[in-house]
Amino acid sequence: MATQAEIVALLKIISKAYPAFEVDRDRTALFVDMLSDIPLDALKASCRQHIATNKFPPTIAELREGARIVSQPALPSWSDAWAEVLEQIRAVGSWGTPRWSHPLIEQAVAGMGGWQLMCSMEIGETGTWRAQFRDVYGAYASRADCSAKLLPSSREVATRYGALPPPRQEDAPRLSAPTEPQQPIDAAAPLRFAEAVRRFREESREEREAENRRKAQDWLKENAQ
Repeated sequence: MATQAEIVALLKIISKAYPAFEVDRDRTALFVDMLSDIPLDALKASCRQHIATNKFPPTIAELREGARIVSQPALPSWSDAWAEVLEQIRAVGSWGTPRWSHPLIEQAVAGMGGWQLMCSMEIGETGTWRAQFRDVYGAYASRADCSAKLLPSSREVATRYGALPPPRQEDAPRLSAPTEPQQPIDAAAPLRFAEAVRRFREESREEREAENRRKAQDWLKENAQ
């Protein structure tokens, strides 16, 4: 993170680019307090970008927003996130461990009831699941965007009062994909079973008919005497 000396040096650069920008003790203390949680390279990039595109000196808010833009990974759109969900269902299924391009997708899947539940959706239900995922993912994305704009101290207060979720605990170990190859499906097995049932029924019918003929012959013998 940027140190006090580094922020002071940055203020001097801003003062050179904007001569009307005065660097006094109070302003320096305020900028140091409000910018010290930002990585130096992101803060420098934000400052340079502002100087290159604005006629007026940057505010603290503008420097923070510029640093956030260059340092925070872009969130996938909800449609791209949904495409990842479908691809992971196809690739690993409910017994595998999906891989996501962004943690927000994993959070949205958990918010939908979990990975195995999502893998159980029927083809005819895809449209409904898609609409629900769009809403859940959008809510998580909005919350993540708000959280990213908070100062560390503000984020701590927001978490304490329930405005933000607490840090996630380690998830329980998930089942990994089977390491041993599964036995190939024998497509002819049902046919063989059906043939075995047919032969059993045929043999039983012949045995019953033979037994009935024997009984009939015995009856004729007894009644002929």
